[in-house]
Amino acid sequence: MNEQKRSRIFLLCLLALTVVVYVGTLQFGFIYDDHQVLEQNPMVTSWGNLVANFTDNLWAFAGIKSAYYRPVFADLWIVLYHLFGLNPIGWHLVNVLLHASVTTLVYFLARRLLAKEVQSAAWMAALLFALHPVHVETVSWVAASCDLLMTMFAVSALICFLRSEDGPSSSWKWKILGAICFSLSMLSKEPGITTAGMAALLIWTKPDIAQPPVSFLNKFRMTTIAMLPWGVLAVLYLLARRVVLGGSAPIPPIPPFLQVMQTWPWLLWFYIKKLLWPVESSAFYDAPYVSQLTWNEFWLPLIGTLALITAIVIWMRRVHNPRIGVFALWMLLPILPQWELRVFSQNDFAHDRYLYLPSVGFCLLAGLAWSAIADRVNQRGISEVKAFIVTAVLLTAVLAPLTVLESSNWANDLVLNSHAVQVAKVYNEEALTNLGSELMKRQMYDDALKVYSQVAARKPGWWQAHQNIGLALFMLGRLDEADEVFRKTALMTNVPRQEPLLFLGYTRMKAGHYSGAEAALRSALEEARNEKVGDETKFSIALAACLLEEGKTDPEKLREALPVLQKIHEQNPKDESINKAIKKTEDDLNGAKKKISK
Repeated sequence: MNEQKRSRIFLLCLLALTVVVYVGTLQFGFIYDDHQVLEQNPMVTSWGNLVANFTDNLWAFAGIKSAYYRPVFADLWIVLYHLFGLNPIGWHLVNVLLHASVTTLVYFLARRLLAKEVQSAAWMAALLFALHPVHVETVSWVAASCDLLMTMFAVSALICFLRSEDGPSSSWKWKILGAICFSLSMLSKEPGITTAGMAALLIWTKPDIAQPPVSFLNKFRMTTIAMLPWGVLAVLYLLARRVVLGGSAPIPPIPPFLQVMQTWPWLLWFYIKKLLWPVESSAFYDAPYVSQLTWNEFWLPLIGTLALITAIVIWMRRVHNPRIGVFALWMLLPILPQWELRVFSQNDFAHDRYLYLPSVGFCLLAGLAWSAIADRVNQRGISEVKAFIVTAVLLTAVLAPLTVLESSNWANDLVLNSHAVQVAKVYNEEALTNLGSELMKRQMYDDALKVYSQVAARKPGWWQAHQNIGLALFMLGRLDEADEVFRKTALMTNVPRQEPLLFLGYTRMKAGHYSGAEAALRSALEEARNEKVGDETKFSIALAACLLEEGKTDPEKLREALPVLQKIHEQNPKDESINKAIKKTEDDLNGAKKKISK
């Protein structure tokens, strides 16, 4: 069997294996951010937003000014919405197919970059990429498809870039295709811009056949010229991003930048461990800001990271292969944009999905390592292909079940957050809050109350935790306790008072204390106007509902309710239920007048 036929058979088997390993995710639902960024996102429903996505940030639909400029990713979701609606099966199927596509591209990239190695070096790199459990989050979570899309275009760009260096016959075609893929990668997710650095490293380490060798300055000039088109595209992207998003958001002063720098060794070591020991996939981890140079949080990660760097340098010099250093730097470059940790939510800066593109470099290193092993096996008279088959079977027997097991943690919100709370035992307030919300959806109010109480105990100054306790008490019918919680929450510092006041009003309405409810709801509406929340509808609806209840015994309250309803109608002219409420209120007022006249 010739080499080409073997490669085709391997690739087909690999793609089938990839799909089989992740086929269980087709049963998963929408989780975490999927609910807001997809299910509650009106932008995905209209083809007209294909262009509009290039003019605003990803979260603009929710009134949030985020730093996420990902129009190509947003456009993909419009296409998928029109194909599948809100059926999770279709969305998860696309994630699996995207991962299979990236795996195929990694194989072709490995064939180019490991061409001097044994044939199975590219096979090993692709097999490891397909089955590595660190990819579970990216493939199993719909909202993480931006990493799949970014990596697909980034690897495509690198392949096209390498093809353009083959010769002048078709170089322009590949240069144009590479530039397009590079642009699409940046517009899918921000770290796509680091693909330019990955390509520059390939040019810098290109085999030098000139005698005498090219000088440093000439090599720098050659690399700069080769990367100039991509550099121009990167600048245009950054300018467009700045125009659309405006100036960069201010970076919080806490923690101090010194703590951020002290945290870098911990973060690097975390990612190294994830690549080497990919277990306990979770939406949240205990990611500390390193304030003190302790052994566990600073010195051990620093020593471990330096030891790995030393091993890579020794390996590179021993075999005289600069591509080892290139692949190692590929593991680092795509995570550089996240090194200003203060732009993330507190203690929420370490995630498996950030390793999807960097793992390409890791898998290429694994391919090189396998090549060295295969050479030694050949020297002992054992066929390289047979050795690969045995190793691949063993690797699959370990990684495939582990990937299936780890992906099960992403099946639904209850499983996801229950597992996250177990993994992140210290910095897990967000996971606990998400778990409480899911328990509330499932009407498990007692359990939700216990979870929310844990959050409040850990963050006593966080108003949202106390408001959640009030909501759980409200649903349990413990109205007096809920009333007290909402009142105290409204008096806390740095709280949008309209929110606890709104729920205080509902609590008193349910208890039949309408005068107290009206007072709370009028205060909530006034606070909403003072804070300029934009949409006052929910506060006005609550006040109108209270006045209508009071109007059953006091016609004057009906008269007060009427302008509130009319204001709601002005803000929501297409809502027929408001029209009906206005008409009924007018009829009730007329009926009350007739009774009085009699």
